[in-house]
Amino acid sequence: MHVGLTAPFFVGIFVHIKYKSPAILDILKADVVLGIMHIYTCTRRRLPEKLYGILGCIGPVISFVYALVVFFQLKGMPADTRFLVHNAFTWFKVGDLNVTMGFLADPLSSLMLLFVTFIGSLIHIYSVGYMAGDENFGKFFSYMNLFLGSMVILVLGSGPVVMFIGWEGVGLCSYLLISYYSKDTNNVLAGNKAFIVNRIGDLGFVLGMAFLFWAIGSGGFGYLALRENAHLLTPAIGLTVCLLLFIGACGKSAQIPLYVWLPDAMAGPTPVSALIHAATMVTAGVYMVARFSFIYAHVPLAGEIVAWTGILTALLAAIQARDKEVVSLLIEAGCDVNAQTDERQTALMQAARRGHLEIVRILLEAGGFNYDAQSQDLYRA
Repeated sequence: MHVGLTAPFFVGIFVHIKYKSPAILDILKADVVLGIMHIYTCTRRRLPEKLYGILGCIGPVISFVYALVVFFQLKGMPADTRFLVHNAFTWFKVGDLNVTMGFLADPLSSLMLLFVTFIGSLIHIYSVGYMAGDENFGKFFSYMNLFLGSMVILVLGSGPVVMFIGWEGVGLCSYLLISYYSKDTNNVLAGNKAFIVNRIGDLGFVLGMAFLFWAIGSGGFGYLALRENAHLLTPAIGLTVCLLLFIGACGKSAQIPLYVWLPDAMAGPTPVSALIHAATMVTAGVYMVARFSFIYAHVPLAGEIVAWTGILTALLAAIQARDKEVVSLLIEAGCDVNAQTDERQTALMQAARRGHLEIVRILLEAGGFNYDAQSQDLYRA
């Protein structure tokens, strides 16, 4: 639970820059408190769920408030200088590669930050009631907070390497949360699938970063420096970098051919599915492509490949969903083809009132009748 306020720590950096307030220190103190609570829970009696729920939700809500401050701060700045940069320290330096642990807020990242923290806050608040009574209530919220915190690092990273830290963080948390009910083997296998498939995409991301550094990284490996030097990329290298980065995006955003992990992601608790689809994993790939848009703009072919991949993925999903449409309608109607006769009759009337003719046909066939929807003829099988 010591990771409980990871997200507001990084968002609070920009508030500290603007107002010189002790916001970061306050949040670090809260992190220490949560860490002590977690140790106490492991060695002594369980703490109340309400306490974990409140502390688990404070982080995302504070993050959203800070994100609003950053957004309006950027809005009040001139358009050509509308960005904030904070370089915390030099992480490592090898030859021409100088990687700074830095954070960048600009119109793109601030908008994404608002989206991620707002949706994440709502999901955390919903989780308090949904997970009530769970034996690992505190652990669940620590995973969820780390998930959101990793996404904030991904969004605010000032360069590809810092983004990759958050990128791997959300991948790890997706495994932890999809396989949260680890006593069920199927859930563990679903978590493994998500983790392994995303490693394939991550390999593309790493190779893309390597090619990008080799081509134009000597002038700086932050987004601002890369944007200034993007025109130096040759068409062949530019296309290679774009496609390799897009492989990483396909893994996170579940695009063809790396989409196979997403259906199994439903194995985790419902709030996990909501967070994966709405605010973290799936949106991470989209954000990454948008973040590198200054490179994709120089390679129109890469943009076309991205567009066609999205179109084909949507088409494939629609085709697969069509086979399951009747099942979902049966669930909506609250019926079971193997139910007793009186239950089938009730479901039959509900389906007929709603105009679900396919459900009517299935229920009648289950009762020994055939129904022709086109001629509306009813006859015994």
